[in-house]
Amino acid sequence: MTWFIFLVIFAAAIIRGYTGFGLSAILITIVTYWMPAHDLVPMLILLEIVSSLLFYRSVSLEVDWKQIGVIFIGAAISTPLALNALMILPTPVTHLIIASLVLLATVILLLKSRGSIKSSTATWLTTGLVMGVFAGLGSIGALAGMVMLLMTTISPAKARATIIVLSFITSLYAALFSAFHGMMTSEVFIQWFYFLVPLIPGLYIGHLLFKNYQKSFRTITLILLAILSVTMMVQSVYQLLQQAPV
Repeated sequence: MTWFIFLVIFAAAIIRGYTGFGLSAILITIVTYWMPAHDLVPMLILLEIVSSLLFYRSVSLEVDWKQIGVIFIGAAISTPLALNALMILPTPVTHLIIASLVLLATVILLLKSRGSIKSSTATWLTTGLVMGVFAGLGSIGALAGMVMLLMTTISPAKARATIIVLSFITSLYAALFSAFHGMMTSEVFIQWFYFLVPLIPGLYIGHLLFKNYQKSFRTITLILLAILSVTMMVQSVYQLLQQAPV
């Protein structure tokens, strides 16, 4: 089973390297069958930190730091609230809600040739609030953030760079909050260390693919968002049915 998880992480890392997101969304959909959410989410936060750090220098010139600051304020407000909710709400319920919202937004974006929302402080603050909620509930804030960014008029390269930098900042913040609540255990760090083996080469392959297929970024990203959302919805419904009394 370890080799299967390694292959899943490798494939997810390629997608993360190309799009700037997707790693946690894929892993939480598949690996959650073998790891409970309260152990898996802290480990995913650590993997996201490494994934963002590897390409931080190459994307930092593409981002608008004032924009990043506003988004982070929004995420800082909503992430702790979502992490507290994670300890109370059933995991399948939170994932079903998340997946439904992402799928709805993705369908809307697929029907439009490009984003139309103009850049403003309100836009980026809302993006941060949404990212924080999704990061806390499932360590998939980047997935929600990409949906928000694709609704705007910024370029694919800038959207990807923004997500990578934001993933690092919000994941670091979530890691500190998780550690404060005792969620960063020795078992989490051991699993994280092993999972770096397939993660790093996958990330670099994905990064090379982005350089060669940048023009297809929006289409590929939206298709990926739709697939991830539907998969997560099916999984959540299945888990709810399994938990229902006979």
